[in-house]
Amino acid sequence: MEEFKNMDKLKDDLFEAIETICKDYESKHEPKFKAGQWYIREYKHTETEDKMFRISRIEGRYFYYDCSNISAGSNWIAKDSPFYNESRPATPAEIESYLRKICNEKYIGKKVCSIYNITGTVKGQIYKYLFDSDEFIYDNGLTVYKQGKFASIIPDKKKLPKTKEEYKVFLDDFWHALPEDDKIDGLVSDDFLDQYEIE
Repeated sequence: MEEFKNMDKLKDDLFEAIETICKDYESKHEPKFKAGQWYIREYKHTETEDKMFRISRIEGRYFYYDCSNISAGSNWIAKDSPFYNESRPATPAEIESYLRKICNEKYIGKKVCSIYNITGTVKGQIYKYLFDSDEFIYDNGLTVYKQGKFASIIPDKKKLPKTKEEYKVFLDDFWHALPEDDKIDGLVSDDFLDQYEIE
């Protein structure tokens, strides 16, 4: 009977060891990147500036990114590539600094429709970054960035043309905006404008 007790103990030890090995394997082989999180690629052996990016989705061994300052022909990273291995999670301070630079250049002084469809003009550089919800907000409550999406800029209304050159641009824009069926063959803005005296 003593031998059976030892066998039970041996079996329990074996199952515990297998469970430990499986957990260790999972932790080592789970994706380094997670969708919705920000990362920074560190260039340790070159003079190239570190690059920020956000993982938008994961498909198999490919990690697709957005919101990046990476100039490349693609928007994906393959698992275990140099790009993958040289990247680490970005800190809240790094993300805020990166988004502040982008948003200040893009939005200061502009009228925007925020992520939450609130319109207003971005007037100041007071801002806050909410790490948990991945949002960038200006002091007047305009959320200009959230989880990979940026607010749209509301363009100023165009003024009517006052010079011949402005009219040419205006008419060309109008011409290109017409549906194909409404266009008249041979209409040229110069010929049309020659009929008028424009100061």
